[in-house]
Amino acid sequence: MSKLTEKLKTLDPACVKAKALLGCDDKTLAELFCIPEKAFVKKFGTVIRQARAELRAEILELQLKSARAGGKCIQQWLGAQFLGQTSSGPKEELEKPSESATIKLLPVGEDDEETAEDPPAQKPQPAQADPQSKAKTA
Repeated sequence: MSKLTEKLKTLDPACVKAKALLGCDDKTLAELFCIPEKAFVKKFGTVIRQARAELRAEILELQLKSARAGGKCIQQWLGAQFLGQTSSGPKEELEKPSESATIKLLPVGEDDEETAEDPPAQKPQPAQADPQSKAKTA
């Protein structure tokens, strides 16, 4: 029996899982246990995948607890990840605005009956003196 085979047989899957739960990648895990990466992943791939799934679930649980406790940043991040929300609203609503979302702003005038189509009332301009008439009087 080769040293590698013996090492793989004696290595406790619980130890591999404990390190995988820390977020270590395959290469790091293999180096920790002094086993070639390919052989390590072949032997412990299922354990590693399960540990990483547990880690993701645990992280999400912690994030949800933080959000429920009032963490606004994590609430926004979770909304973006799971609900497709953006700072300007859900993506679907941005693509197809609904009729109720359309707001028409009308100019404010002195007259309440004035509408957007009506041109704004212009103030009369003071009469300007004719430059030639100034020259004649001088």
